[in-house]
Formats: sequence, structure tokens, C-alpha cells
Amino acid sequence: MTSFVVSASLILGLSACSSDSDREETSTSAAPPSSAAAEPVLETGEYKAEAHEPWKKPYNEDLGRTSSSYELAENVLLPMEIDQDLYKTALGGQYAKLEHLSRTFGDAVRDAVTPFEDNYEYGFQQVANNEKADRRGTNTVLRLSNPDTANEVANAIHQALLTSGLYLESLNEVNPNQPTQIAGMPDTLASIGLNDHSRKVYAITPHNEYVIISIAEDSGKEFAESDWQDEYNAEFLEEQTPLIDEIKATRTKDGFGATDERPDIDPTGVLRLTVFPDKNDKYLLPVGAITQRVAASYFKDAQSAWATLRQAGVERAGWNVVQLYPTKNNEAPNVIQSWARSSAAEGEIKDYDEPQGVPNTTCYSSDDESWVSYTCMLIFDNYIAISSTEDWYDKPEDDDAKERLSHRMAAQYLILKKEAEGSTAPSTDPSTASSTEGAKENEESESPSKSSSKSSNK
Repeated sequence: MTSFVVSASLILGLSACSSDSDREETSTSAAPPSSAAAEPVLETGEYKAEAHEPWKKPYNEDLGRTSSSYELAENVLLPMEIDQDLYKTALGGQYAKLEHLSRTFGDAVRDAVTPFEDNYEYGFQQVANNEKADRRGTNTVLRLSNPDTANEVANAIHQALLTSGLYLESLNEVNPNQPTQIAGMPDTLASIGLNDHSRKVYAITPHNEYVIISIAEDSGKEFAESDWQDEYNAEFLEEQTPLIDEIKATRTKDGFGATDERPDIDPTGVLRLTVFPDKNDKYLLPVGAITQRVAASYFKDAQSAWATLRQAGVERAGWNVVQLYPTKNNEAPNVIQSWARSSAAEGEIKDYDEPQGVPNTTCYSSDDESWVSYTCMLIFDNYIAISSTEDWYDKPEDDDAKERLSHRMAAQYLILKKEAEGSTAPSTDPSTASSTEGAKENEESESPSKSSSKSSNK
């Protein structure tokens, strides 16, 4: 198993930054410059081997919403920041629509909040378990267009839980949540849900135009008598609220916020150097330039991932079909590579030669019950680039995943090489940036997850 936990299903469908014109103009191969005649001719398939032109403001609606949602994500606490034992990342990610709350709260909550869809801005969720996977923390922040709607959404979720609750297999019936209180937090709507296997304590707090939600779940042997959950929820709400207040958020359609300008989608310039999706890539995260906190949450072990990124000096990573990490010096990429391989080695992995011989690239595969995943890591100066993809055993009509991964790594190598040589040319008009095919498909799904491929994250 690889160390990545990014899973595309939870993406909730915010758009990526590439444009349709990007995909149409994709080159199929690229020869190295004459000064590097010894290098192989690298095929990039339908991936562009050119850096993206810097994005210019004002952004279109999709791109602007994506940049704002990542700004929120940077300020949503990881469960391990509340309880250090909750560091095993689970499902989480961006919420493009309120209806996608069904994945966390059930269909009754979905039905209760969909009337407010037109006043929904964006949201983000972090989820993690402990080592034994019998405790889970779920931290969610939603933004609405105004405080009144935020209050209505909070109450709608709470009332739906009090009506629907959790399913009791032993009785073949629904067990409605029971209302409770969190000491010192009178504005918090809290309830307890019980089923045959676990106890969940929900805490929902409207705050200005935001809704802050915490769920502490215990499925251990003594879950009915658990006492850590109230403390977890109280601490999360206490620490999360001031972080929300610090965001200089773009004004909503109803005028709530601090600025009329969207946050930069690529403040350090790393995103434009990443490989963008081709027309065959599906179930993709909205691309972005993400901070250490968000990047760490996209790995299976968020605790060691964050420590490694900090050690390597990664301030922001370019998150795309290839994840690009600029480090503090030319030695630091080896720190990330060694950590990633050692984390992956927890499962059974097999090294294989990069098919095209992309320079400074190492690859390995790992098997699961229904698919084999492939992961490659490229080191170029102070950058390390990582990407994964998979072949499904029961889908022989799928593309050769190993070949597609090789095309990605070749494109990434050529982009970085051109940048180092100072020959990078603009690739597209940023004003036309729109969703990728994969991101559009995610708009139709109800899954709130975060990964571009199953293989890259488990």
C-alpha cells in the first residue's frame, strides 16, 4: 500500500484550473533539446509538457470558488490537532454542494439542507481515526451567503438528526438522536446518536455566515460509556472559531466578508508547474496550491506527513494529477522520497523500471483485492513530484495505467526542465479556465472525498 490517502470520491466537484483548450492542444510527445541528446525522447501522451500561464484576476466563478474553498481548507483543523491520537486520515475533502452532506449525515440531512443550496458558498471537512480505528473525529466548516441562512442550515441539520438518527440493525429501525448540551456552549446544537456498533456525539454551531460542525465517534468495546467525545467537540469548537474569524474571506453574494477580491489560486507559483489532467482523467480533486496542513491530510498518516513536509521546508504543494513539492534545498526531496517509500513499505510493494527512463524517477507497484496501483516519484533539483494511478483487474478495457503514469512523469520532467532553462512558454488564456471532465462528473456524484485516484491514497 502506498502512503497516500487522497481519494477522489470525496471531492464534491469543485472545478480544476485547466481549460478545455488546454486539453485540445496537448502535445503527444516532446523531444529533449539538442544539448541533451543523450536523454531519451519522452512521450507525454495527451498531457501538456508546458507550464500553465499564471492566472490573472478577476477569476471566473468556478476558479474563484476553488481558490476561496482552499483558503477555508487551510484554516480547518485536523482531528489530530485536537486529539493527537486521531492522525490516521480517513475520508474528507471539499464540499461543492450541500446535498453531499448525505455522505456524513445521511439522506434525511441532505433533504433538509438542499432548499438552501442557492445560498451555499463552499465547505471543507477533515476526518481521521486513531490507530485502532475505534475512534474518529470529523471536523466540518460550511460557509453560507449570510448569517441567517447559516442559522437555518445549522437548525435543519440538528432537527434532521433528532428525527432520523442512526440505524439500529438489531431492531431493524431508526434510532433518533437524543439532544444534549456541551458545557459552556449554549449556542451549540448537540445530540447523541447510538447504533449497534458506535456512539456519535454531534456538535453544530452557527458562527456569522459559517456553520462549524464536529462529530466525535467511538466504536470501541465500551462505546456506550465513552467520555472523551464532549471534550473533543468542545475543544474543536473553541479552537476552530478564532481561525474562521482570521480569514479575510471574499464577500458573499449578500455582502458578508472582508474583501471583494478572491485569494490567489497559486500564490507561490508552484501550481502552474504541475501537470494538468487530460480528457481521460476522472474523479479529480480541484487543483490548487495547498499548505502543509492540507497536504498532510492527503496522506494516510497525517502526523508523519506533516512532520516530513516541515522538515523538507515545503510551504505549499501543487496539487494536480502530479503532486509537486518545492523543498528548501536540493537535498530535501530525498527526505520526502525516503519517508514516502518507508510508509508505502507497510504494505507489499514491488519496484519497477520507469518505462521511458524518465531521469531521476523511481517507481513501484502495490496490489489490492481488485486493483494494482502504480506510484512514481521524480526528483528535479529542489522539487519532488509524486503521482499514482491504477489498473482494475475486472476492467481490461481501461487504459494501460503504467503507461499513462509514465506520460505524466515525462510531462512533469519536461516542464521542470524548461523552467530551469528559462524557456517556459505560456500555455493557455487563464480567463477561460474551467472544469475538467473529471471534475464535472464529480458535480453529479454525492461523494465528498479527496483523491485523484484510489491507488494514490490507500
